Amino acid sequence: MLADPEGKVRLHSRIAFEVTCSKEDANFQNLLWAIQIMRHHRLERVVFACEDVALAGAVNKPMRWHAYKFQGSLVRKGLEGFKEWDLEVERGEASRGVILIVQSVPRDDRS
Repeated sequence: MLADPEGKVRLHSRIAFEVTCSKEDANFQNLLWAIQIMRHHRLERVVFACEDVALAGAVNKPMRWHAYKFQGSLVRKGLEGFKEWDLEVERGEASRGVILIVQSVPRDDRS
């Protein structure tokens, strides 16, 4: 979901990912996908939000998160080319728009 500084949803999309082995892997795949989409829409200044503290740490402070070196390096590589970017940790409940989209998938029998 892309929201403006006031929190108004400007763009959202759905994607069906393959089954992943963990929530951490799903968060990682989701962030890579979000970076791709922002690049596709030619956005140059983006603040990404994720709820995975370790993933955000691996990107923002790689020397402190050795166990996530691979994920952090791939995300940082994807972020190259943005004029400005930030990756923040945000609780899942903070984004009502995303929650509504997620709830509509099973309710509306979408895959």
